[in-house]
Amino acid sequence: MKDFYEVMNTRRSIRKFTDATVSEKDIMEIVSLAAKAPSACNCQSYKFIAVRDRKKLVELARLCENYIDEFYAGADEEFILSRKKQTTFFSKAPLVFFVVSGSFSYHDVRVEEFYIKKGFSSYEMLCDMGFPITLSVGAAVENLLLAAHAKGLGACFMIDPIPARERLQKALGVEERLMAVVPVGYPAYTPQEKTRKPIEDILTII
Repeated sequence: MKDFYEVMNTRRSIRKFTDATVSEKDIMEIVSLAAKAPSACNCQSYKFIAVRDRKKLVELARLCENYIDEFYAGADEEFILSRKKQTTFFSKAPLVFFVVSGSFSYHDVRVEEFYIKKGFSSYEMLCDMGFPITLSVGAAVENLLLAAHAKGLGACFMIDPIPARERLQKALGVEERLMAVVPVGYPAYTPQEKTRKPIEDILTII
């Protein structure tokens, strides 16, 4: 187990992995730590589908490629190929988490009543609150990334496959909305240090 601050400072997005498998014990521990993240109204509105089956991953990648061919029909071949590469590299990982969102009910019905009185739909209320389901899933995924890194694994928070969500959800047998794809495995390379904005550019103390 690495020092917490070292984990925070050294986590990087990993897109290439060795063939080494990720144990079921590690999978259980990583998801357990992901579930410790805060969630709106303690909704815990997420589920993790861990896919290790190589044929299934190839199938899911092919669904993404089909979507890209249809959505970007008419685009030049180089662009199409780049989109496919960016969207489907998850299929080469030994483990991929598909993170879906569950249901969400705001905990205070009085608040909902005021929103309704002011003409808000349920969706508009959630938008006004900053998309609590999305924020909850994002927090859980960040915990997952840090937990994987602490175990010496690499991972990447992917959103490029999400537009093909309906096809992916059907193939995975889930009705919940796909929110993130996270390939995980032992890194096959050491990523370069990323340039971060100076703290003065992102922090205001009042």
